[in-house]
Amino acid sequence: MKKFMLFLMIITITACTAVEIGKVSPERKQLYDHNNNKEFCEKNPDKCVNGIPWM
Repeated sequence: MKKFMLFLMIITITACTAVEIGKVSPERKQLYDHNNNKEFCEKNPDKCVNGIPWM
């Protein structure tokens, strides 16, 4: 049981360090850019709430 717990802890620690902090996939960046598009809200104020698109 101790070996299993040690193995589980090692896997967890290595999984956390494998991800680069601040790096996002292109799909996530596109969604972020779309949600922060001020021009869309200026052109379509009926589709925005407090400057955030809700479509």
